Amino acid sequence: FIKIDVPAVPTQPVAAAPQPSMKVAVAFAREFLYNSLGPNADPLVVALEKCKSLPELRARLEETRDTFGQIGRQKKGEEFWAGVEPLLPQG
Repeated sequence: FIKIDVPAVPTQPVAAAPQPSMKVAVAFAREFLYNSLGPNADPLVVALEKCKSLPELRARLEETRDTFGQIGRQKKGEEFWAGVEPLLPQG
């Protein structure tokens, strides 16, 4: 009798969470906005992509979050912020 030790469930490496950065935050925001608003997201995405500094990007992201509330989609704005805020570098 030969016993072979094989895990019952194949193990997959867990993908590491992306390191916070402006680039990662903008990429998340872009995808979220297009998935939520379709082509109507264009002006918001363009404004985010023009940001040159972290304070400028953070302010624009906060405005974008608030825009969801202004169009009656407060919960979507909260989801947006919960996803994008951890991706912003500290500082």
